[in-house]
Parts: sequence; C-alpha cells; structure tokens
Amino acid sequence: MLAAIGIYGVVACTVTRRRRDVSIRLALGASRASVVRFVARGMVIPVAFGIVAGLVGARTLSRTLAGFMYGVTGSEPGTYVFVAAVLALIAVCATFAAGRVAAANPVDAMQAD
Repeated sequence: MLAAIGIYGVVACTVTRRRRDVSIRLALGASRASVVRFVARGMVIPVAFGIVAGLVGARTLSRTLAGFMYGVTGSEPGTYVFVAAVLALIAVCATFAAGRVAAANPVDAMQAD
C-alpha cells in the first residue's frame, strides 16, 4: 500500500510539474491525445525501472528472510507478478492526470505559474 501511494504521488507530481510544457504544446497546436501520449511516454521508463528494481530487491530479500523464518518460501512468482501488475496499473492511473492537465486552458495554465 505504501508503494502504491508513493508511486501515485511521484507520478502525479511529475505530471503536474510538466503543466507548463503541456500548456505550451497545446498553445502551439498539439492535440490533447498527443500531449497525453507525450507525458505517458515520459513515465514509462522510470516506472518500469522502479518495478524491475523492486522485483529484484524483493526476490533477494525474500530469499534472505526465508532462511530466518520457518515455513516461508522465497519463491512466490504469482505474488511478484500480481504486485508488479497492480503497481503498473496505479502508475497508469496516475499518468491519466495528464488528461486533466491537457484539458485545462493553456493560457490559464501558463498564467498560473
């Protein structure tokens, strides 16, 4: 749950910080769909890197903890896949905040900064 909140917060904050870039693109004639794709494309690499790093870290730590705890195995591939899919889905939902940013009037967004 903590990872989900963190991912949503970081992705939504990053999208919000790019509001000025989005406003300039919209003012120059970019379509709202292309702006959402632009922001989503920029979020894929950091989110994918974070998920892969988290999976590697979780796998390593689970093997270590399995040695200390009775009846706990370090290999639950279903759990790893489920958690990675949920976190990726949360990142996608947070990226749709770009749709809200793209829906704003470009002039108002640039004057707000």
